[in-house]
Amino acid sequence: MTMRDVMELSIPQLEYVLAGCRKNSEEVQGKDTSTYSDADAIQYLLDSGQID
Repeated sequence: MTMRDVMELSIPQLEYVLAGCRKNSEEVQGKDTSTYSDADAIQYLLDSGQID
């Protein structure tokens, strides 16, 4: 997924992607994990290399 792909997503699609990231994080780290929201979540994806 590139940044252009992210910019073309609708709000419901972005919410779906972020919910999936949050669920994955909870499964990997346990339920006590803090979650990112909105711009912080997108920045995390960029920084981690999951989005080009």
